[in-house]
Amino acid sequence: MDTVSALHNVSKQLYDILHNDIPKDERDGHIASIEELITTRQTLIDALKPPYTVEEKRLGAEIVSINKDIDERLLQLKNTIKFDLTDIKKRKQSTNKYVNPYRSLLTDGVFYDKRK
Repeated sequence: MDTVSALHNVSKQLYDILHNDIPKDERDGHIASIEELITTRQTLIDALKPPYTVEEKRLGAEIVSINKDIDERLLQLKNTIKFDLTDIKKRKQSTNKYVNPYRSLLTDGVFYDKRK
């Protein structure tokens, strides 16, 4: 199998994985498979060498269009993960405030007497 068709197959697999809804509890496994496909894809991109046949050019055009959609979906996935991390951080802070409500109030109510 030539490099362009292998790259097309890997890009299509990545496209399919990114278009499936990923449950939060299975996200780590999907991210690992996405990283593996991206690594394989980069290796294939590095191995591309011209000249290209007409069929390879057609597959290349398809790969470029698939790549635009892959980039958008990866950005959406990144933003979803970023949102989840900030949500977890907020929950953790509110839980800590609930467990020890006086921890952050140590400097409140301090009076400095400047009389001599």
